Amino acid sequence: MRNTGATEDAKQDGKLPPTQPATQPPTQPPGQASDQTPDQAFDQAPNLAPDLALDQVPNKASDHAAGQSAVLTGKPAGALPAAGHGRLAALFAIVLLPALAIGCIFAATLYFERERQLENGALQTARALSQVVDGLLANRQARLEVLALSPQLAAGDLAAFQRQASAAMGPGAGDSAVALIRADGQQLMNTLAPWGTPLPKTGALELVASVVASGQPAVSGLFTGTVRRRPVVALAIPVQLPARRHGEGSRANGGGAGVLLYGQPVAGLQEVLARQRLPSGYGAVLLDRAGTVLAHSGAGPEATGTPGEPLILAALATRAEGKLGGDGHLLAYSRSARSGWTVALRIERDVLLLGLRRGLAGAAAAVLAALCGGAAMAWRFNRRTLRSLARLREAAGRAAQGQLGARAPLDGPREIATLAQQFNQMLAAREAAERRLHLSASVFSAASEGIMLANAELRIIDVNPAFLAMSGYARHELLGQSTSVLQSGRHAPDFYDAMWHAIDTQGHWQGQIWDRRRDGTLFAAYLTITRVLDRAGEVSHYIALFTDITDQRLQQEEIERAAHIDPLTQLPNRRLLADRLQQALARARRQGGPLAVCALDLDGFKAVNDERGHEAGDAVLVEVAQRLKRVVRANDTVARLGGDEFLLLLADLDSPGQAEEIVLRALQAVRQPVPLGEGSAQVSASIGLAFYPEHGRDAETLLRASDGAMYVAKRRGRDQFSRAQPA
Repeated sequence: MRNTGATEDAKQDGKLPPTQPATQPPTQPPGQASDQTPDQAFDQAPNLAPDLALDQVPNKASDHAAGQSAVLTGKPAGALPAAGHGRLAALFAIVLLPALAIGCIFAATLYFERERQLENGALQTARALSQVVDGLLANRQARLEVLALSPQLAAGDLAAFQRQASAAMGPGAGDSAVALIRADGQQLMNTLAPWGTPLPKTGALELVASVVASGQPAVSGLFTGTVRRRPVVALAIPVQLPARRHGEGSRANGGGAGVLLYGQPVAGLQEVLARQRLPSGYGAVLLDRAGTVLAHSGAGPEATGTPGEPLILAALATRAEGKLGGDGHLLAYSRSARSGWTVALRIERDVLLLGLRRGLAGAAAAVLAALCGGAAMAWRFNRRTLRSLARLREAAGRAAQGQLGARAPLDGPREIATLAQQFNQMLAAREAAERRLHLSASVFSAASEGIMLANAELRIIDVNPAFLAMSGYARHELLGQSTSVLQSGRHAPDFYDAMWHAIDTQGHWQGQIWDRRRDGTLFAAYLTITRVLDRAGEVSHYIALFTDITDQRLQQEEIERAAHIDPLTQLPNRRLLADRLQQALARARRQGGPLAVCALDLDGFKAVNDERGHEAGDAVLVEVAQRLKRVVRANDTVARLGGDEFLLLLADLDSPGQAEEIVLRALQAVRQPVPLGEGSAQVSASIGLAFYPEHGRDAETLLRASDGAMYVAKRRGRDQFSRAQPA
C-alpha cells in the first residue's frame, strides 16, 4: 500500500498540508486523469484576482474633458494629424518586426517545451498502466494468501480445499485457476480439473523452484498451461504442504514445502489493456521478464508469445523505464519492480502533436491579428480583459466561500480563457480529491478488517469501527494509549523483539498474535504491521491490519488436544506419553536419579463390560482414571494406552521404594467398588514395575520390561504388582 507524504500526514491530522508552489502549470498525458492533490492544483494556478493598474481603469473625467476640447477645436477627440499617422506606421513597423521575431522564438520554445511535457506524459501513462497490472497481481496475491490460511489445507483435506479455492475464484473466473503444487512440480490440485483427475506436472517449473528456494512470492513469464493447454502467466506463493494422508477427500502428498499458484490466461491481460480506453493513435503492449509479448491492445491474441520491439528490449537492458524516439512515433516504457513485467506505449507523433500544433497556430494568428489591429483593438482588448478577469474573480470568490460547482466562463482573450479553464480544472480536481478523501474515510470505516494507526512513539491515533468491535474498546479509550494496551501476556519478550526487528529492517511484519480485549478475554488475529516513512526517511506512523482468526485458532488447538488426549478419560494418550517419557529420561540422565514406568491392566473389566454394558465399562474407566490421578504426584503422568490398559510414569524419584508406595496406593484405589446407576462394579489391577536404569535405558526397553512384569503379576493371582527382572 503506497501513500504520498501528503496522504500520510492527512491520516494524522485530517487535512492535507500545502505543497511548494510549482514553477509551471501541471501537465498530463492524453486520456489520463490528473493525480495532483487539490493543494498542488491551487499552488500551481496563477493569481486569480491581480490588482488592476490605475491606468487600466477608464477615467470618466478625462473622457469628458476630451469631449469638451473637441467641441472647442472642431476636431474629433483623439484624432491625429497626417504626420502622426506616418510616425505611427513607422513605429508600428519597428515594433512589429522584433515582436514577430520574439513571437517566433517564444512559439518555438513553447512548442519544444510542450513536446517534452507530452513525452513525459506518455511515460506517466506507461507507469500508470504498469501500476494497474501491479494492482491486479497484488489482488491475486492477497487471495492466495487468504487461501493459504485455509483449515482444509492445514488438515490435508485437499478435496474440500479445491472446492473452497473454486468458490474463492468467484463467478466469471473463466480459465483462471488455483493449483497446489509440490516442490518437484507435481500438481496436487487444480481448480480447472475435477478432483481425482490425474494431473501432470506444472508448466511453470522454474517459478515453482524459485518460490520454494526463496520462500517469497514470484511471478512467471509466459508458459503453456498443462490442463487447458493455453498460454498463461502465474503468480505463486510458498506454502507448507500438509503431512501425508490417505482417505476420501485426500491425496498423498508427503508434506514439506510447496507453492500455491494462481494461473491467469493471457486473454485476461488482453482485456485489462482493452479496458484502459487509450486515446486514438495509442497502442499498449505488455511484456514479461524475457521480453515476450503477453498482451497487445492493437494486435490482439495473435501477438502473444512474439518478441517485443527490439528498441525497447535493448533499452530495458540498461534502464527500467524511459522514452525512445522512433520513425514517426514515440515509444515509452516502464518495467514493474514487483513483477518484472514491462508496459510499453507506442504513440504516433502526428496524433501526439496535433493538438499542440493547432494551439500554436491559433496563438500565432491571435498575435498577428492583435498587432494588425493596432491601437483601435487595444481599448477593446483591454475592456474584454477587465470583464473576463472580473468574472474570473467572481468565480474565485464563490469558490472561496465553499460553493460547489463554481466555474468561470470560458470567454474573453485566449490567455484569460486558458486561465479560466485551468481554474475550472483545478476546482474539479479539488472536488474529486475531496470525494476520494471521503471515499477513503468510508473504506476505513466500512472495512471488515480492524485497522489501527499509531504514531512514531507507538501511541494510537485512530482506529476503525471493525477494530473497536474486535477489541471491545470505545474509540476515546484507545486514542493516545500505547499499543501495548492490547498485549495478552501469552507471548514471550523474544516474540516482540523478533517482530520489531522485522519491522525496523524490512518495513513490515505479518503473522498470528494473541491480544486481549477490554473485558480481559483473548482473541487471535492475523496481524500485518507496516512502517510508513516521511520524506526525510524518518518514521511517520505505523499501520496495523487485524483479521480475527480466534475461531480458527481454537479449532486448531482443539485438534491438537484431540491428537494427544484420550477422549474418554481425558488422560494423555500413547503419543503424548511417548513425548513425556523421552523428556523424563533426558532429565534422569542429567540428574542421575531413578525413574519408574508402571504398566497397569484392570482385572475383571471384561466381565463388567460384557455383563453391564459398554456404558458401565466406560464409567469404570473414567472412575479408575480419576483415582489414579489422585494417588500420583503432581509431576507424575497417568496415561491410557487403550482399552483397560494404563501406564504410570513416575519421575524425579528419591528412591525405588517411593515408587512402590505409589503403586500400592494405586492398587488400593482401584480395588474399591465403583458405584454405577444400579449397584456397583468392582475391579482390581495388575501392575508391572520397571526402573531406569536398572531395567532399561531407553523408552522401548522400559515399556517392554514393565509390560512383562505386569503379566507376571497376573499369573501370580492379580491385584498385585511385580517388579521387572534386571536387564
